[in-house]
Amino acid sequence: MKHSRCHRQQFGLLGKLLLYVEAVMKRPLSALLFSLVLYGVAFSGDITIHSSQLGECWGVGASTSPANGFEKFYGISGDVYNNAKQDSIMDFLFLNSGSNCGFSNIRHQILCYHTDSTAGKKRWQHTHEPDNDNWNWGADSCQMWFISEAKERHENLFLHTCPWSPPAWMKTNNSEENGGYVREGMEEELAEYFVVFLNKYRNDYGLTFKALSIQNEPNFGPGYQSCKYEPSDFDRVVPVIKAMMIDSGLSDVMLGAPNNGETKESYEMYSEMDSTTKDLLDWIPTNDYSYFVDSTDLTVFGKPVMMTEIQYKNSKMGTQDQVAAKFVKRFNRGENGMNYWRYVKSADSDDSSLREGLIGVNGNGTIIISKMCAYLGVLSRAMQNGNTLLSTTNDLAEVNTCASMSPTGEMRLVVAGYGASNYANQTVAGFNPYDTILVLRSTWDENEKIAELAEKIADEDGTFTADFPAHSITAFMAKSSDSGSVGTISRRQSVRFGSAVDASGHGNSRLYDIRGRALSGTGRTIVKGGKASGVAVQPASGKKILTTK
Repeated sequence: MKHSRCHRQQFGLLGKLLLYVEAVMKRPLSALLFSLVLYGVAFSGDITIHSSQLGECWGVGASTSPANGFEKFYGISGDVYNNAKQDSIMDFLFLNSGSNCGFSNIRHQILCYHTDSTAGKKRWQHTHEPDNDNWNWGADSCQMWFISEAKERHENLFLHTCPWSPPAWMKTNNSEENGGYVREGMEEELAEYFVVFLNKYRNDYGLTFKALSIQNEPNFGPGYQSCKYEPSDFDRVVPVIKAMMIDSGLSDVMLGAPNNGETKESYEMYSEMDSTTKDLLDWIPTNDYSYFVDSTDLTVFGKPVMMTEIQYKNSKMGTQDQVAAKFVKRFNRGENGMNYWRYVKSADSDDSSLREGLIGVNGNGTIIISKMCAYLGVLSRAMQNGNTLLSTTNDLAEVNTCASMSPTGEMRLVVAGYGASNYANQTVAGFNPYDTILVLRSTWDENEKIAELAEKIADEDGTFTADFPAHSITAFMAKSSDSGSVGTISRRQSVRFGSAVDASGHGNSRLYDIRGRALSGTGRTIVKGGKASGVAVQPASGKKILTTK
């Protein structure tokens, strides 16, 4: 009896086998076996990569927040980190090769302090709008320099940004600090604040942010820069921000909220927003200063999720291996990206003083690579921005796994152990037949950072065996036809600022852009009733916003 294709599909496993025979009977054994995997006849092991796709991977990274050490690294408070030292740090963080981290995600901070704030750290954290329609460009030279250096080392970065507070003139407490709320009637000004920033950085500086979070930790009003939101506050500002972004050519930038301090708090606040507000939000950002065992799942809302901040602050969050394992767990349930807190932090050693950062810097010009940086670097190499997330399963206690597939089809797997058990001769399944597999690992040994181990060769069924030490994280990456990893662009050292630059971008009485070039003019202009050159768009409010070209 001759069956049609649709009839064969109804016969379960037998039907799949018939379909596979039709498709690959004249192809080599390796293609035959890979087709079996695609049609669901997968080989399983102690750890298995499945073909189920969970969404796009946005990579692993941290924040550029310009405080608590950033000024030392950048050169504001002296020049102890010369070009060679800066290069070695940036190479380790962003080169996607060798024993480097290849971080592909950067969280930028929209700065908030008024230009009259000159004391301490505030002098390099000045806002781009200190007063209504008074624009201040060049103040963000620290972060722009850092991102520029990262872009020279990695071709595919996921850039996203978030404020810790709007400017004080928008807020009920007239301060960038101690919470306060966005005043009623300031919705358009807040939207304008974001839109001008995003277009300025895109059009004049060549920095395109893929996502915007409206507020960092809106449920918290500490004595540093902060702003509070209730769900009803998001209900009034989100529609205005979204409409102005669309009207201003920024529909490709994802808008997100709520970004609370713990995942369960983000879950609760998002749940309490009006359904119309939730429909306008494109992604859900959240910090996660919660217990290691917390399992609140934001993917149930059906939108992309990114964990935007965590550190191993105390026993509540867990040790470095537990934090890394938590990242892995979240990837495996379909969350798209993972951020630690800071890339750079003042520290004298890899101890409690460095917990907020991945790299430690100090007045002596030494470079401290944290264990956390090494662990997350291993994870980063396998979970690059632009990959496709794949589901995994494993039979090992106190071990988390996650996987991705590169744009050209190479499999990536991460195995993160956070317990005291050592596992030997474990079968790993789900790679392609005869893959040559790069192996990176970081262990609890404080003398080891990221180690390149001997390559693995997958069998004809796409499996191999591996050992997993306690408290270790291991990445397995199938090599492509070239180098086996996402490529890096050719290096070109940025023009470094010739002297210390203050928060307004002034150095030697000049304004500098992202590449160290002198700025001329303020670029994009907001017009209220007057004339200016450019292409005007008309938001629903009637306020004209000019878009520079």
